[in-house]
Amino acid sequence: MAGSTVEVFTVGGGEYLVNVFNAIAAWSGAGGYRALLRVVMVMAFAMALMTTAWNMDPRALIRWFMQATLMYMVLMVPTTSVKVTDRTNPGLAPAVVANVPIGLAGIASFTSQVGDYLTTSAETVFVMPAALRYSTGGMIYGAKLLDATQGLRVDDPTLAMNVNEHFRQCVFYDVLMGRKTIQSLTQAPDLLAAMGPGSVSLSQVYRYPDGSSNIQSCQSAYTLIVASWNTYYNAALPHIAGQFFPGIGASAAQTRFANDVGGVGAAALGGSGTSAQALTRQAMMVNAMTDAVSSFSNSQAQSTVDAFAANRADIQTRNTYATIAAGAMKWVPLLNIVLTVVFYAMFPIIFLLTLLPNSGIGVIKGYITGFFYLASWGPLFVVLNMIFMTRWQASLASWNGGGLTAANFAGVSAINQDAGALAGFMIMSVPFIAAGMAKGAMSIASHSTSFLAPSQNAAEQAAAEQTTGNYAYGNRQFHNLTANQSNDAPTWTTGAGQFLTRNADGGMTRVSGDGSTSYDVGGGVSALTFSLQSSQDFGRNMEQSLTQGAGIVEQKRQAASDAWSTSNSSSTRLFDTAQRVASSNTEEGRGLNNSLARVHDVQSQWSSTLTANHGFTKSESDELTRQASTSSSFDANLAITSMLGPEKVAALKGSGSVAQKWASQQSRDSKDSARTEQSLLDGLSYLERQSRGDSAREARESFYRQTSSSSNSQLRGLSQEVSQDLRHAQSASEEASRAEDTFQRWQNAQSEFKRNGFSLSRNENQDFVRFAQGQMLDPANRHLDQSYHPGLINLTPTQAATEQTLLKRYMDNKIATMQAELGLIPQAPKQTIAGPSFSNGEDIQRIGRAGMAGVAGQGPQVEVASHAADHSIDGQVGDRLTSSHAAMKEHGDSMRNDVLGDGGRQADIVRQSVGDRLSSSLWGTMPLTTMLTPREQAAAVRASAKPGVNLSGVSEKMWPAFNTVTLAAKGLNLPAPVVTSGRDGQHMSGSRHYSGNALDFRGNNISIAQGRQMATMVGRRLGPDYDVVFETFPHDPSRNHLHTEYDPKGKGRR
Repeated sequence: MAGSTVEVFTVGGGEYLVNVFNAIAAWSGAGGYRALLRVVMVMAFAMALMTTAWNMDPRALIRWFMQATLMYMVLMVPTTSVKVTDRTNPGLAPAVVANVPIGLAGIASFTSQVGDYLTTSAETVFVMPAALRYSTGGMIYGAKLLDATQGLRVDDPTLAMNVNEHFRQCVFYDVLMGRKTIQSLTQAPDLLAAMGPGSVSLSQVYRYPDGSSNIQSCQSAYTLIVASWNTYYNAALPHIAGQFFPGIGASAAQTRFANDVGGVGAAALGGSGTSAQALTRQAMMVNAMTDAVSSFSNSQAQSTVDAFAANRADIQTRNTYATIAAGAMKWVPLLNIVLTVVFYAMFPIIFLLTLLPNSGIGVIKGYITGFFYLASWGPLFVVLNMIFMTRWQASLASWNGGGLTAANFAGVSAINQDAGALAGFMIMSVPFIAAGMAKGAMSIASHSTSFLAPSQNAAEQAAAEQTTGNYAYGNRQFHNLTANQSNDAPTWTTGAGQFLTRNADGGMTRVSGDGSTSYDVGGGVSALTFSLQSSQDFGRNMEQSLTQGAGIVEQKRQAASDAWSTSNSSSTRLFDTAQRVASSNTEEGRGLNNSLARVHDVQSQWSSTLTANHGFTKSESDELTRQASTSSSFDANLAITSMLGPEKVAALKGSGSVAQKWASQQSRDSKDSARTEQSLLDGLSYLERQSRGDSAREARESFYRQTSSSSNSQLRGLSQEVSQDLRHAQSASEEASRAEDTFQRWQNAQSEFKRNGFSLSRNENQDFVRFAQGQMLDPANRHLDQSYHPGLINLTPTQAATEQTLLKRYMDNKIATMQAELGLIPQAPKQTIAGPSFSNGEDIQRIGRAGMAGVAGQGPQVEVASHAADHSIDGQVGDRLTSSHAAMKEHGDSMRNDVLGDGGRQADIVRQSVGDRLSSSLWGTMPLTTMLTPREQAAAVRASAKPGVNLSGVSEKMWPAFNTVTLAAKGLNLPAPVVTSGRDGQHMSGSRHYSGNALDFRGNNISIAQGRQMATMVGRRLGPDYDVVFETFPHDPSRNHLHTEYDPKGKGRR
């Protein structure tokens, strides 16, 4: 049978069967499985021998041998090809699997063909339309497909908005004006056609895919919507079909969508609008109209309690079945596929069990029985599908012929859901019914009782509610604990709803049904044995403090005015001096001239605008623009004060700011019609804006930059003076503004207190409670009665005294807070303070000497002697001086090296060598240098070597290092250099100087900064062919040293 092909039928899950057959074909043909067979045969042979020995029956061994040989030769050795046919997926590929053992292929083919025959025969006997058959799409395929179709909505946002807008602005208004009727719309099988052609007198906003929109008449918009929907459907069809039929190709899904949806519509609803496209469009249009009239309700109240109870029981039964069916419809068909696949996949393992003595026939029998058990599911599905699809068609018979309309849309949806719920619940019983058929009818009857249990339970609960009159819906309770509560007083609360929110401070916020909000702070305010209210005495204290505060504000305002006057005067001197310097024909004069020209241009432009457009005189314009150009913090009030002077400002009449009073007086005194109060105030506002602009800022910065960096000491000093005066004036202005704002805030509070004094009073209980709690926690108040708290009712004498103390402190604290914010000094001395009397310069000097003596007398008596010096500071200062001197000398050496190059470095070495030789003995100056050893070379330049250091193998290239390091140490006033490592083992392992081209000099007797300076100086003098670095060891500073190494780089690497 190797060349033959058998066919296996399935309803869904064909791709899983193909994968399982491929796996079994590969598994059974592999060498590992063959070896496993041999092991099992040996084990079975041993078991047969033991059975023969124990029972003294040689037939057991013969029977096992014949059974195992027959099983192996018949079930496993022959192979065949298997073709998998999935009734729900005709396009399954690849569907043919070769080399499947004949035992599995034969059993699977036979049992699946029996099940497929019974299924198709049942569908032939129970006549159903092709679209409603079980083999076409599974259980209640028609109801599920139509229900899914009814859920379709337009997912193109532009088209959806246009359709919704057309319903609201065109169709509904046509109904209101009598051009259309609700009945014609709700009963139309093609709602889109019934909406047309649109009115020319109505219009809507029509949006385009690019985001633009315009107003279109309803007639034009309807034409555009029809064209847009056709385009949308053609583009969205692959996506919709793919959602309905996942797992198959796009073209196959579209073909099946067109055939099955149209077939289901024709079978269920009839009429002309039952094609797939027509049903899809109708469902989308009905859903769109439903969204447009979302507030529309078609509910009908029950008139009697009995009808309500029956309806409630029916709804609970439906919800129970729907909940159970939701899982059953999904998992039971999948369970059939899983069990079938598992039965097929277990064949290689089951076959091994057939080889064991006395069990082969029983295992095969049970295995084949399992296949027949699964094959019986198909006919059961067909019978159930026939029952519920017949009932579904009968339920839809009343709407047959009219198509899907808005009027029957909800009813059809309810019928689909009922059919799905009942069928899903019955599908859950299919596995048990299939198993019960082998045991008898009584086993199946027991399952029918469980099927009716939800309906019986719902009816019992509804009857109990009807009898007792207790109904509860939508209640949610959790973590409730109630005990010992008794309330028999009747209470009725009805009316509009209210939303309550408890705030963090204990208050309640109430939002009423009309949207208004109210507050109840009773839960967050203390109710004490006394009521703390703002009294008239408290008001008088506030008024007195405000009177004093007004003087403080006036003083700060006057100080700011004086500061701006001083700044203007210094700015005038600076500009005059700069103009004199700019007249010189020098580079500085030209720079100043340019900056002055920019400032003059800005001032001229502003002055012309004020004179021409706002009614200012020429002198006023020039004065104000000059002030505005000097600072970005131009203030009109201060500028007017500086321009007029304190006396004239005090004489201004009217209310408001200084600028407002001046503008009002000028408009009254002037005969010029253009010189109005508003025009003057607008001009001042114009100056404030322009002074902060970019052109003014750039001109101002250029001028101050030129003057502050001028070589003219007078001009530079004036520039610094102006900058200081501007900063002082700006600081004074800010301080005056803050004081005025604080005064205004407290003045408003005082006005509110006086205004409301006879109508309401502020409850300050909670403020006092917080104050008292803070006072009682203060350690400085231990003398108060610590048992007191504001909630006490019966007070002891000490507690009452404590309460009175805290009350007085609270009132004093409020007054002190206001005075502190206003800048008042409590109990300030009177303004008549007598100053020192003097009449000549000697008296002034005498007073000054007395003051200096007083200051000296207040200082500590110390003796500054040598032993009182801080040696650590001396060391730091000395290091700083040495470092600075070394840095300056190093910078000079660097400059000299850059200018002179290698010749300069050689000259330094030669000059130092000559000086050393002149001061040395005759023996030391003899020409025997080439005969000296490295140690003698070091000694010749006064560089010593650490005992044990080997300098015998040091290269001649390192000899200049002795002299260069010595010179650097002298230049930095450092100790004489000491060689700590040459060509020896004194250095750490891994960095020893084996080649003789490196030297280390002691560095633990100098600071790290000095060592790095010396390394920089030595490296520059030796040149680029030497590597010089001061190596440090933070964990062992005694190993710090200066490392020098000859490492020629070549011209390309320098």
